[in-house]
Amino acid sequence: MREVNKKIYIFQIWASVDTLPNLVYDFTKTALGDTIYTKALSGNKNPFPHLVVGVDSVAVGNKYHKRLELQDPKNKGNTEYWIEGIGSSMGLPWATFWSITDNTYDLSCFNTTKKVVYENPNPTFGMCTGTLPTISCDSSSDCDTVNNCKLNMVLMQNANQLKAAQDSATYQWIDCSSMLALSGATSQTYSAQSNGFYAVIIKRGTCVDTSECAEVTGLGIGDQGRRNFRVYPVPSSGKLFVELGSEYEAVNIDILTIQGQVLKTTSFTKVNHLDIDLPEVKGVYLLRLNAGQSSTVYRVVRE
Repeated sequence: MREVNKKIYIFQIWASVDTLPNLVYDFTKTALGDTIYTKALSGNKNPFPHLVVGVDSVAVGNKYHKRLELQDPKNKGNTEYWIEGIGSSMGLPWATFWSITDNTYDLSCFNTTKKVVYENPNPTFGMCTGTLPTISCDSSSDCDTVNNCKLNMVLMQNANQLKAAQDSATYQWIDCSSMLALSGATSQTYSAQSNGFYAVIIKRGTCVDTSECAEVTGLGIGDQGRRNFRVYPVPSSGKLFVELGSEYEAVNIDILTIQGQVLKTTSFTKVNHLDIDLPEVKGVYLLRLNAGQSSTVYRVVRE
């Protein structure tokens, strides 16, 4: 096996069918909705498509590694994960679905220097049967591989009062419209002073995670420009329309995941209405609209 610019190739001698290296992983810059093509098996001339339906990170030892959630475009019941530096949840080195790997086992755990640093939370055997080895995470770490960290990321809300459900941690509240930290907002609770979307970054030990953004409304103090903006339809089948009420010299639109990861940025000049394409993957997104002196975040749904 060899790596070239975050692409992993394997040269197989099995069956001596071909003499070319096959691409089995591609960890280059990837966004939701992209399709990655690999050629996992010798002798098979057709590349296998992998639709990217999720991009996040997972704790491996004391570091976070990029993780891609992949789906078979023709059979959405077939999914797998690639973890940078580890490989596929469906077993090494095959970066495709278990149904074509004949009798290989799924990845159960990853061990380096005699220490388990990653566990597959849901291993299966495909066509085989067997007994999983007894494996456990480092007992000194709060990190696991099911939800990255054993942190309770639920936000409790009562009007403009927000509270992180996780106890005994450090907290930093952020404004989702800018993704900037709110000065002095480092308690488990936060009282929003204006309408908007807010989230909290929670750290406990080596684990760090960011909550979903919660919307605060009804204060009558927030961004006055928002009252003139209209975003529809919600939910949307893929196309959003934004009516600004008047013409703006410069408008910037960001599409973000609910955790605040920017997926797409688009700029417009001298416009009073916009047509926005949402990502192909269904789910909840944030639309951040900057027009003139106004900065507003909307929660939108792609169905």
